[in-house]
Amino acid sequence: MITWLCVGALIFWLDFLIKNLAEKKLKGKGKLKSTKTGFSLQLVHNKGFALNKWESHPDWVKTLQSLMMILVGVYAGIRMCFSKTGKIALIGWSFLLGGGASNLFDRFYRGYVVDYLGLPKIKDLYFNLSDLCIFLGSVLVVLGECKKK
Repeated sequence: MITWLCVGALIFWLDFLIKNLAEKKLKGKGKLKSTKTGFSLQLVHNKGFALNKWESHPDWVKTLQSLMMILVGVYAGIRMCFSKTGKIALIGWSFLLGGGASNLFDRFYRGYVVDYLGLPKIKDLYFNLSDLCIFLGSVLVVLGECKKK
């Protein structure tokens, strides 16, 4: 289990470094678009959930995200320690916990989540490494759990 927690901690640390870099290098630059890939870089401060939903209720967002992290953390801990969870699901839980903890830390440390990467041809949708890890972790957990059955 320690190995998998270290994976989550590595995601947390790497995302923290990238967010700090984005805050320094992208501030005031507007939208920087890659002509080859179509991806864009732009500093976005997300005070709500996805697409800034509930941004006018930051305390509720912090509370709900904290509760979700506690529930996911306890459930993941139980699955990682007391069941025969396969490696795919373990990697998924690590990604979920590392990404979720990083975004939650941002909410308390900065008051918002730092997003910086935009998808091609999708306006106003920005995300960060943690968001990507949360999505990928969810997919891996589902695949890993379905593979067992």
